[in-house]
Amino acid sequence: MPRVGHLGRDFLLPLSDEDDTAGAEPEVAGGAKKKSRKAPPTPSDGYPADLWPAGRLLCDHNTGSGKTLVMMKRAFFCGHMTCIRPQRRFVPTASLQREAAVVDGEPRGCIFKVGFDHKDKNPYTGKVVLMDEGHHLTRPNRLYAEQLNNLKLYVETARNSVFVSCTGSMAEDSADDPRKLLDVVKGEANKGLSDEGFLSSHNKRGPSFPRQLPTQCADGAFAKSIEAKLVQRVELRSHALVRYLYQAIKLQREGKSDETLANYTNLHVYFGSVGIQACQTAIMRGRNYCPKFTAVVSSVVEAASKSQKCLVMVARKTGYKALLMLLQQAADQHGFGIAELGQMADFNQRSNDRGQRYMVMLVEAERGGESIEFKNVRRELLVDVPPRFGDYKQRCGRVVRCGSHDDLPEAERDVKFTLFAAELPAYARSEIGAFALWALCGFWGGPKKVVHASEPAPEDIEAAAQEFIKVVASSGITQLRMLHWALQIHYQSLGAALLADVCCDGNPKLRKRLFDGLTSLASSMPCPQAPVSTTIDDRLLEQLRHQAETLAPAVAQIRCVAVDAGALQSPFGMGNPFASASKSRRVITEEEKPSQELYDSARQGNLERCKSLLSEGLVKDVNWRRPKDGNAALHTAAEEGHAKIVQTLVAARANVELINDFGLKPIALVPQGTEAYRILDKLSQPLCEVRRCAVRQF
Repeated sequence: MPRVGHLGRDFLLPLSDEDDTAGAEPEVAGGAKKKSRKAPPTPSDGYPADLWPAGRLLCDHNTGSGKTLVMMKRAFFCGHMTCIRPQRRFVPTASLQREAAVVDGEPRGCIFKVGFDHKDKNPYTGKVVLMDEGHHLTRPNRLYAEQLNNLKLYVETARNSVFVSCTGSMAEDSADDPRKLLDVVKGEANKGLSDEGFLSSHNKRGPSFPRQLPTQCADGAFAKSIEAKLVQRVELRSHALVRYLYQAIKLQREGKSDETLANYTNLHVYFGSVGIQACQTAIMRGRNYCPKFTAVVSSVVEAASKSQKCLVMVARKTGYKALLMLLQQAADQHGFGIAELGQMADFNQRSNDRGQRYMVMLVEAERGGESIEFKNVRRELLVDVPPRFGDYKQRCGRVVRCGSHDDLPEAERDVKFTLFAAELPAYARSEIGAFALWALCGFWGGPKKVVHASEPAPEDIEAAAQEFIKVVASSGITQLRMLHWALQIHYQSLGAALLADVCCDGNPKLRKRLFDGLTSLASSMPCPQAPVSTTIDDRLLEQLRHQAETLAPAVAQIRCVAVDAGALQSPFGMGNPFASASKSRRVITEEEKPSQELYDSARQGNLERCKSLLSEGLVKDVNWRRPKDGNAALHTAAEEGHAKIVQTLVAARANVELINDFGLKPIALVPQGTEAYRILDKLSQPLCEVRRCAVRQF
């Protein structure tokens, strides 16, 4: 049987946040009574008995977000789901280690006891399971690999279950990722069936999303045309350059991975040394020690001068603390605020839509690169080149969310992305230039352990390398194999001439290292491979480009089996509700502008302005609907919970039965139990009729 089946849609199950156990008030130490928690509703409370059998109840924890509740209500009223209010959310580490563990024949967690099949022993059998970021089932984080693999086994083998997995990253490392994830969703019992009916793909963004500059970064686009606009190249110079080369030489000699080189594209020291006073002093000097960070700070200051909020994302191991110091210094000079992840709620507040309190949000890429949202951000700066295609897509997607820019005027609802990539100086990107730099930094004749205090000055190394390139070029030698061939024939004369012409500023260390490099090249048969003339950022960009080219076709292919492939259909038969995203929106006329102002005032909670517009007769149509989504002033006042404005609009004969482009009335947008809900509930058609109408649409 299919994993996703039809459930009854005629009942509502709103439980309180603490509805997970029943019983009398238990006593605690000292005779005091612990606050009782309400029992879950039963058929005797008026809920239909035929919808109460074990296994038909989903409880998930209320996240505390009224917006989440409203979104679930929308789905419910469209006939898409049965239980609209989640009650208990289980993090995989907690649920699998404790709650879902079967002890003495029973699951430890109370929620898993509901409908538990003692023969099957699988706590997920007979359950409805909703999982966000479902790609972790097949690509688990190393920290939670054991728990997520157990969860994967549970959901694959569960029977009579409904499993819904949501993800925006079907493919991350391999073209096989979408196939593996879809197989988990289907479950072992359905592996012999076709894929049709097991996948829904909503991969188009509607008009409620901000514009992206360059386009579709948050959707994983990484073509050459996009890369040219997205990537800002920063040259490594002076201390930053030679420290990077010292580390590259060390890793190559030891045969180790070059992953840690990403640290040295940002900083001239290891990230753990930032706390040392001498290192802090050098970092604060700027460009010669951390050129990428200097470029990031310049972009932040430019955006701040235009009141454009910024999100800056950098890994902890590539210099998070150092960049925080530089940003704080710039903030003190230019008068703007810096927020970290702990201040995310304040950063996202409507009162901070233009950075009035916090202009910049600095987050660790490891912690803030997935599953969170940043609002009204106009610039996103990616300091590190993402190592995987999925990381690139997820990090860009943190600021491109549905409704994330609704607090800003239409003209300002855009996000500009910038990805910073370090590169070697132009002279070092040739074979001869790379050979000179590697030789002068001691690849062939340098010490095993570098003592920076006794090393030649970075400026002397760069000057000697550029002089060597000029001398070799004057002899007509432009490639390493040509230099190798010339040294093979005329080693004594040519080698001596090159060393004589390159003064090395009288530094014997540089002269000896260059001599050792030429000697090694002359004695090698055949010509050795040229030293690396690219940075780790260059190589990661190439890898990202290759992954995008490989994974995009794989995702497109598997999307072909989606039940909604080809178009998004409105459940009320009105066609694609997002169709206006690709068309020019209707221009609002002068006559409509007072109605638009009423809408904006209702959204902002400006009661006095609403009354003024209505009493002065400026608003010709109190039921005017916004072209973007069909919402009227009553819709937005209800959704924002402005009860007094709802009452004012109703008194002005606003239509409580008016539906928007999604087929929703104002009452469908307001959380239950609020004053605004009580006002609309007295005037609106009974909810049971609304739900029955929604069901009849299918």
